[in-house]
Amino acid sequence: MTPNQSAFKSDQSRRMYLERYEAHARRWPVPCTTEMIDTAFGQTFVRISGPPSGSPLVVVHGASANSLIWSHCVARLAERYRVFALDNIFDYGRSVCTQFPDTIDELCTWLDEVLEGLHLAQGVHLAGHSYGAWISSLYAARHPERLQTLTLIAPAYTLAPFSVSWISHAALVAIPLKTLHTHLYFWLLEDFAKSSREAHDEVNDLSEEVWLASHTFTSRHYVPPTLVDDEELRKIRVPTLLMMGEHEKVCDPKKAIQRLHDLMPQAEAELIPATGHDVILGQPDALDARWLRFLDAHAVHH
Repeated sequence: MTPNQSAFKSDQSRRMYLERYEAHARRWPVPCTTEMIDTAFGQTFVRISGPPSGSPLVVVHGASANSLIWSHCVARLAERYRVFALDNIFDYGRSVCTQFPDTIDELCTWLDEVLEGLHLAQGVHLAGHSYGAWISSLYAARHPERLQTLTLIAPAYTLAPFSVSWISHAALVAIPLKTLHTHLYFWLLEDFAKSSREAHDEVNDLSEEVWLASHTFTSRHYVPPTLVDDEELRKIRVPTLLMMGEHEKVCDPKKAIQRLHDLMPQAEAELIPATGHDVILGQPDALDARWLRFLDAHAVHH
């Protein structure tokens, strides 16, 4: 199934975007199957890898992305976990949105309906990156009965305010100039982009893909992220891991870790060197090693 026509500005827009998406999808490093899950907000596209008997790991991507952002780190996770990578209903990708979630509660309802549709009533390892980490934290506060663990990777807002530099860079993107859009991606993903010629080209491709999406889709709608309040964070009682790059630019990683320890002393945190918001791209081995130690310590394998 493909996104419905109304998501795109024209037939040509739809073809252009899906050709780019499928070219990216061919680089997914492990076998996968896909499902479309019905929700009150439309159909959510899910990319599934790993052994059917593996403990379920649901991963939620950040803003202006899709499930393919996990391609660098999925291979090791899928060796023994059943990985469910979502295309968020309100964002670019293959999901078919008929009604945008408009509140935090509706975002949590959407995610809950996806888990229900995947028959994941309990025992879920939930993880999110950036905006997806914000959603995941709010879901964990509301539906701890479904979860085994929560992993927050480079969360946007959530634990610490946006940095001044992030706000100023993000504001520039409101000006519809491709050079400013490209500059934002190379600034945000700087460690990865500078690591090799291939990485530089990949950041450029990612920037191009998002630029294309922004000019082919008719619209998107985000519930503005928030600083999750103390009471909500204290409601998260499942084992929790926070992973952030030491060069994180969206917020101060040390402040985020300190707040987590103050409010959730049982939670674990890892500051990963030589990376920032691009941690799932630039340091997948370090990320996976720490993540798997945490998951294995808490997983009930079937």
